[in-house]
Amino acid sequence: MFCPNCGTKLDDSMRFCPECGERIAPSPAPAQQAQNHGQQLRSTFAASAQQTQNPEQTVRSTFAPPAQPVQRTFEPPVPPVQNPEQPMQSTFAPPVPPVAEPAPKKPKKKLGLIIGIAAALVVVAAAVLLIVLLEQNRVKRYNEGVTLLEENRYSEAEEIFSDLGSYADSEDLYDYAKRGVAYENALAAMKRGSYREAYDTFAADPDFRDAQKYGNECRARLDLAEAETLYKQGKYKDALAILDGMYKVDTEGLLTAETDALSENCRNRILFDEAKALYESGDYAQAYRIFEDNALDDIEGAAEIRNECKRQVGYQTIVDLMNNGGFREALDLLKSEAGEGMPDRNERLTECRNRVTYEDADQSLKSGHNYDAYVGFRSLGSFEDAAERAKKCVVATPRTGETYHNSSYRNSAVTLTITPPSDGTNNYLKLYAMDNGKETLVACAFFRSGERVTLKIPAGSYRIKIAYSSGDWFGETDMFGDNGTYQRLKIDGADTFKLTKGSWTLTLRQKVSNGNVETSSENRNNF
Repeated sequence: MFCPNCGTKLDDSMRFCPECGERIAPSPAPAQQAQNHGQQLRSTFAASAQQTQNPEQTVRSTFAPPAQPVQRTFEPPVPPVQNPEQPMQSTFAPPVPPVAEPAPKKPKKKLGLIIGIAAALVVVAAAVLLIVLLEQNRVKRYNEGVTLLEENRYSEAEEIFSDLGSYADSEDLYDYAKRGVAYENALAAMKRGSYREAYDTFAADPDFRDAQKYGNECRARLDLAEAETLYKQGKYKDALAILDGMYKVDTEGLLTAETDALSENCRNRILFDEAKALYESGDYAQAYRIFEDNALDDIEGAAEIRNECKRQVGYQTIVDLMNNGGFREALDLLKSEAGEGMPDRNERLTECRNRVTYEDADQSLKSGHNYDAYVGFRSLGSFEDAAERAKKCVVATPRTGETYHNSSYRNSAVTLTITPPSDGTNNYLKLYAMDNGKETLVACAFFRSGERVTLKIPAGSYRIKIAYSSGDWFGETDMFGDNGTYQRLKIDGADTFKLTKGSWTLTLRQKVSNGNVETSSENRNNF
């Protein structure tokens, strides 16, 4: 570099010509270099500056996740000094006149001018040195602040960029550091459980780092706490409305277990209140259905109400059945746990038993089982018309003779005569043809005391059954009922008679010189 005034060759660091004292235009200062570097950093924080267009707005709703996390990289600018940690060695020095041979003395006026110029140069050099040192310090502090931001030490960085004021892009970096301080304070608030304070901060700047995620967690915890409070106040539907929307807030699923448990409790409480209201209104069936379909017994008082509903439902069912003629089903319920505790249980038991007995007796009579009907009606005493119905079960005794003859056995090769004793008993006979142990009914006959009966049948093997009694006759199905005697006739220990062509006579219940008829007991139901 050369002096523009006198042409003397100069070092690049010189600011004044040592020959003529001309001021030299300086190279770009460190501040300008820092400013240039700041231009590069501004692009890094451009997004951050736009993300807080409305920092006063409080976001209550769920944040939408960003497409990609914002990555910011700080590259500290390189200061133009060799070592900013050490004091700057000034390249400026007062001009030193060249050593020469003694010259003729000049006028004193010129000497004074030279001395003044030299003194001024010294002052200017000192001022320039001070400016350079101040600039070096700003560059150093700027780079320290950038490093602190890279290390997420926002509070220390905020202080540095606050001191730097408008130097380079310090104002932008100060705003970013301030956001970082708020973010760190919000994290600290979360740790101590101050979720409202933390949420408000995260919501105000949702795009700073992962503020969105932590904001969602704070919102979820606040909602869960609100739902718990509503639950304790008995406002179960309001609490459930909040909990049902938790899945939109708790996107990370951090509170799923707590949310599910509280939701179930809310639903059970709502169902219990509904069932209790139905119970108190007398709708026991609907209330009991709710208790049966849901596990509500853990709620205080639920088990007692459920059991009472069950009793009331059972009672109402019994009453309805009886009113509609379902006495048999009602009787079964009265005997079971459902009938326990009913105030008129015994009276209803008696009524249902009588009704069932009456129905069974009536059905027996319709099917020809007069004796079973007779026993049923007789047991009812004066219940309705049971006494009259019992009398109608007794049938008039038929005349002596056959009451039935199988048309397949009309051959009269054998004449069989049966003679009963004259003991006041009536007799009833059934004759079966035997074929390989199989019975085929051939004839039935009724004969009164002392009156004989004669049957004409084909020759063959037969089984003979006799019933007799001095009591009432109830028809050929029930015969003499339980008051009769039922026997199977035997000969020589066998219950099969081989009757060949000719006449045969059997004398019943009498000892005769040539008689050999024996008997064995027979069940009425198998007669």
